[in-house]
Amino acid sequence: MESERTYTFAKVSVPATEAHITHYSSIRLSGLKIDPQAFGSTFEREAQFTRQQWKERLETPGRSTFGVSPQSFDDSLSWVGTAGILNPTMLEAVGYTTPGDLVAGDTAAYMVVGMWVHPEHRRKGLGRRLIEMGFKVVQDDEIGKPKKILLKVHRTNEGAKLFYSNLGFVEGPVNNDSDGIWMSKKI
Repeated sequence: MESERTYTFAKVSVPATEAHITHYSSIRLSGLKIDPQAFGSTFEREAQFTRQQWKERLETPGRSTFGVSPQSFDDSLSWVGTAGILNPTMLEAVGYTTPGDLVAGDTAAYMVVGMWVHPEHRRKGLGRRLIEMGFKVVQDDEIGKPKKILLKVHRTNEGAKLFYSNLGFVEGPVNNDSDGIWMSKKI
């Protein structure tokens, strides 16, 4: 009988360590290869990234990246899951506009990106913990406005929709996007 595994969760530090860059790029590429429909990118595109591009992604101001490892976060074991939160400043800096029906008035929009847990490690609460780490980052952001976290899931991904619903996200009201369903949660 296999003993229960211990997992370690952490937010990637800035500057990112070499180990974090290696583990992040590895889990991201694994996710793109195993579940390509779960991402807004492709394995072929991101497999071409240089070490510097991976580093810049992790160190982009306004981005918080989290990882989970089956032991110490900094040891030689690969990560088995990751998630990111983009803050309103970053979303604005890259020119991202959120659907108006989801974020109206002076509400600050945050976005969950790159959430993925390896299939061998699912159903252990790892995804929930990663998203809850994102909730904490948003709660601690002293922006002085109401806050809402957004994400997009592929229209046919019933498992993801249920997962996020169980964390308090609701669908819509703008769901005319052919690629996916918008979900949001007030913080």
